[in-house]
Amino acid sequence: MAEWKTRQPTAEQILGSPPWDRERLEKAYFADFRQVWDLLEKHPSHELYDFIECLTRSFALFDLCVRDLIAAIHRFQGLFRERGLSARQKRFVIDEVKLDLEKNLFAATQSALALVDHSRRISGKVVVPGYTERTVAFANDPAHRFLQDLRVCLFHVFYISPDWEFRADANSGDKARFTIAKRDLLRFGNWNALAKEYLESLGESLDLETFLAGYREKVRTFQSWFVTQLRQSNPDGLGNYLESRRTLHAVGAKTWWNLLLTQVVIQQGRDAYDFLDRFLEPSELERIYARSFRSKEQVDLIIALVDEHGACDEALRETAYRAFRVKSDEVPRSPPPASASPKSQ
Repeated sequence: MAEWKTRQPTAEQILGSPPWDRERLEKAYFADFRQVWDLLEKHPSHELYDFIECLTRSFALFDLCVRDLIAAIHRFQGLFRERGLSARQKRFVIDEVKLDLEKNLFAATQSALALVDHSRRISGKVVVPGYTERTVAFANDPAHRFLQDLRVCLFHVFYISPDWEFRADANSGDKARFTIAKRDLLRFGNWNALAKEYLESLGESLDLETFLAGYREKVRTFQSWFVTQLRQSNPDGLGNYLESRRTLHAVGAKTWWNLLLTQVVIQQGRDAYDFLDRFLEPSELERIYARSFRSKEQVDLIIALVDEHGACDEALRETAYRAFRVKSDEVPRSPPPASASPKSQ
């Protein structure tokens, strides 16, 4: 037996060099499912995929920080309209909201500059036409240089605490604003010339929501362009990598679903419907139970909702019909084998 095992090709031997097709990926997966994932990381386009993921996640983090900061401002606004809190209780709650806002200001400035560093590093690895021109324009944006220096001030020099103010709005009523006074910002003596230009354009204070929401849209525009250019820099290689990744997820999912349906549901006589709430949202369950119970239409919808990797083939679908006990008159019978024809009398 040991000698027979040594004669079997390894996952690496099965795959060979990219591009890879589904047949080879499936064989390699069952030869060694751990090694095949290691081999995927050696695909020539894995690094490009990592770059795109890095930028996507980095922007998502920055966006989350800005959204959380704006949400804290809106919570603060709601506190002033809330009834039933004493002045003392309200003061404590307001202090908590302010602290949350200040935390998100720190996080937003730091994550914004981390995104800049990630983009710069990636641009040194992948040649993207037009990148230099766009980054020069972005670097010379006074708002961008202001944010850079604001982060330096907050993290390395001294802390500036935002303050709040309430203003009446004819359309939406009272509106809370969190601001940093211009005089407090000018206490920092190392503003870049472009950052000073931005400071001079302010009135008496910096409106944090207006500033960060506007800056976020500039970053979103640049990052959307940059990620698109990365995707288009090697479309065939990246396409094969992504399809290979999807195939491995599908093969793994198919194995898992087949195990669950056959050994847990069918062999143990359990009801597959008892498992649905573990995989589906309440709104999805409503869609399912709106279909005819134990029908092919209902089970096909279940498969469509849970099969995010495209794992379901015809064999697995037939197994799902058995597990969900689809009405017998809806499941087509397999044709009998040729050897099963009636014997001549």
